[in-house]
Amino acid sequence: MISQKRTATALLVTCPYNPDFRAVARRLGGEWKAAEKAWSFPLTVTDAVEDACDKIFRVRQANADAKGLTIRITATRDLEEDRGAVSFSGIPVAEARGRDTGASLGRDCALISGKISSGGSRQYWKTFVKAGSIFEVRNVHPDAVAGTPDWDVEVLGETVLPISCKTLRMEKERLLERIKEIDLILVKESKNDQAA
Repeated sequence: MISQKRTATALLVTCPYNPDFRAVARRLGGEWKAAEKAWSFPLTVTDAVEDACDKIFRVRQANADAKGLTIRITATRDLEEDRGAVSFSGIPVAEARGRDTGASLGRDCALISGKISSGGSRQYWKTFVKAGSIFEVRNVHPDAVAGTPDWDVEVLGETVLPISCKTLRMEKERLLERIKEIDLILVKESKNDQAA
């Protein structure tokens, strides 16, 4: 799951491990905060971070007009991922957390048929998806449906992404912070006008 939280001094991004995002995060001045299990970015790069999340994870931040797709994907071969999730275009569809944990489905994913599992050694565990496994994935960014050699893709339909209370609270916080900034600018300009 990918989430963003804006504080007074930083933008915190919680996301699954992705080497492409890690490289972008470093380039944008992001720091990994182990205690929060999140990347911390200066507020000055918020737009760039949101664009990176959109491109890498195919996650569109929810707004009233945001549309996502519901797709059906079929694994064209046996897939495995070392100590991480088996993904489709950056979207985790199955993830194990250890050799003996089994695998769980990614957010907004349903396993229609097939098999997901875990295995490997205790230290070097893997997530497995059997060839022919079929998943239905909701709220997918339209750019993510191009497919890869590992997956056959069928678009089932378009949906309006739900707006969560959390998303609305984040937007409210962002707007209140912006209003404070505007108020300060107006006070400063008012003083300049009076001095002139």
